[in-house]
Amino acid sequence: ITSTPSKFVHCIVWAKELLFAKLFGDKNQDNDLNVHSKDGSSSKLDVFERDVDEDLDQYAQRIYDHVFGYNIEVALENEETWKNRRRPNPVYIRDTLPEAVKQNGSSWDCSNDHEEPSAMASLGLTNPQEIWTLAENSRVLLEAFKLFFEKREKEIGNLVFDKDDQLAVEFVTAAANIRAHSFGIPLHSLFEAKGVAGNIVHAVATTNAIIAGLIVIEAIKVLQDDYKNYRQNDILS
Repeated sequence: ITSTPSKFVHCIVWAKELLFAKLFGDKNQDNDLNVHSKDGSSSKLDVFERDVDEDLDQYAQRIYDHVFGYNIEVALENEETWKNRRRPNPVYIRDTLPEAVKQNGSSWDCSNDHEEPSAMASLGLTNPQEIWTLAENSRVLLEAFKLFFEKREKEIGNLVFDKDDQLAVEFVTAAANIRAHSFGIPLHSLFEAKGVAGNIVHAVATTNAIIAGLIVIEAIKVLQDDYKNYRQNDILS
């Protein structure tokens, strides 16, 4: 599911259970992500650890290139895996956001004065039902990454994905979409991704809202002593 995804839900699982957990959760827990590079000087080091002299932009871009570029190239080395599967395409920041590389990650001016940090708000993205482009997903991912370290640094190491955590949903949506692009899987909007990540079936949620509304209508009748028009149904399950 995580190494050879064929559906968007597989990408969500990867983004939520592996990448998000590795970056922001308990670092002592086992994780299937490849954490080493071929660089002999750092082969024994976890690439997810931030270097002492590394600024946040460089750190975010390095993680991006490792998980969406290098790890895909490593996977492609196993020819047997791709005999009957579509070969994925490595994605590097230099290709999706070349201006970010040239300007060391500061190619857009993002300000976030909201009480709850939001990459969407920082980048001026307002429609959660709009499907972002690869470049937009990349910007959201990098911005969410930075906001976690700038606004919620004390929580890092203890974070667990929560569908009601806007910044977490933005990060997971963007990461899942970038991986989906790499594997030729259709991209999804934040609204759709949130439903998948939070195990929400939107049709059921809508039905619950309708039933709740009908209950309120009957409750009003009770308060008004309108018992003639009161409806009561017993549901057995």
